[in-house]
Amino acid sequence: MPISNISTIMNFAQKVGAKIPQKIIDKFNDKITPEDQEKVGLEIAYNQIQELYQNGVKFFHIYTLNRKNITKSLVSLIIT
Repeated sequence: MPISNISTIMNFAQKVGAKIPQKIIDKFNDKITPEDQEKVGLEIAYNQIQELYQNGVKFFHIYTLNRKNITKSLVSLIIT
């Protein structure tokens, strides 16, 4: 799921006992606007999909909570 709000994801992770890698958190340090955070989240999701694909994963379920703009942007990145 692409991260569109790092604070929301960090709060959720804390509630469920999950850890977000510091290298991901660091990418959001100076990204204050929602648009900037969405761009970084899309970049991270795209890179994860590329890495999985290069390692043999051929099918993906993209979970975006019905946010069609994020889904459309991510799919556009993938098919180019």
